[in-house]
Amino acid sequence: MDSTVKQLWVDALLSGEYTQGRNRLRTPDSWCCLGVLADVYVRCDCDTTVWELTDDQFNAGYYNLVSGEGVKVYDGYGLPDNVTVWAHLSEGDIETLARMNDQGYSFEEIVATITDTL
Repeated sequence: MDSTVKQLWVDALLSGEYTQGRNRLRTPDSWCCLGVLADVYVRCDCDTTVWELTDDQFNAGYYNLVSGEGVKVYDGYGLPDNVTVWAHLSEGDIETLARMNDQGYSFEEIVATITDTL
């Protein structure tokens, strides 16, 4: 994993700014640990990607990531390719962290895994 991205992500997870949630990167009031990483990506202005609140019948009330051109880069599952490449994360890393988050591990416990293994 990219060391600069890793530190930004760890700092964000421990900042108290994000309320932990499950099963989606982001809802109006909660975040998956991977959603926090995606938010760090958006805040770094790496490209034109922004969060957009959905209103379609299947995902209403959740957020998608879209490019500045309005192209959806995230559809509610996994981690967008642009964020994955930027952070230098493997699919195995993503699966492990998503599973930990959705099984109820705290952000602090997830940070320990990030700092020890990535």
